[in-house]
Amino acid sequence: MEKKCSKCKQIFDESNFEKDNHIKSGLASQCRSCKKLYMKDFYQKNKNKYYQDYRQKNREKILKMGKEWRDRNKLKCSVYSKDYHEIHPQYHKKYNNSIKAWVVRSFCGHKKRGFVVDISVNDLIERAENTNECPRCGVKFDWKNGRHLKNWQMPCIACLTHNQTLTLENIEIICKKCNTQQNNDSLEEFFSYCRQFINLYKEHPLIKK
Repeated sequence: MEKKCSKCKQIFDESNFEKDNHIKSGLASQCRSCKKLYMKDFYQKNKNKYYQDYRQKNREKILKMGKEWRDRNKLKCSVYSKDYHEIHPQYHKKYNNSIKAWVVRSFCGHKKRGFVVDISVNDLIERAENTNECPRCGVKFDWKNGRHLKNWQMPCIACLTHNQTLTLENIEIICKKCNTQQNNDSLEEFFSYCRQFINLYKEHPLIKK
């Protein structure tokens, strides 16, 4: 049997129409070609709305799925990242030398060590932009070479308490050397250690008065 398409007005065999139980005849009113064009046009006009709504409603699910996929495909991610950096060296260099890159790396490193990060990226970027030198020793920060292990001018996030939650109130941006000396002590314990060290230094018999 044949049927007329309500869109293009052409007559086709019933096999050229999709099934639709909401219509009495049991077949869609538009032919497959017209229905396909309609759905494609509808998607282009509304994809941003539906995409954003879906991401907002399923944010935790999407993050979990992304993390599970990266855990299963670590080698693939590593190869892709390496290839991308070789193809786009200028972008990689520009990003790697920025404060934003340091903030992202710092957050990832602290989360891996079990810290809860209760600071937004933008808030820490603003704090970093207003901190040009270490408040403890006065050394100028080197944001460009932050990945180098031997660079003592590399900025680090120091937690002022033993609390495993990082907030703007309990962190300080200091140089790598000061952070290494402090180790896992709180700021009060670190200063107490420094006072003991200074007293021992003054009383040492080999120190010239």
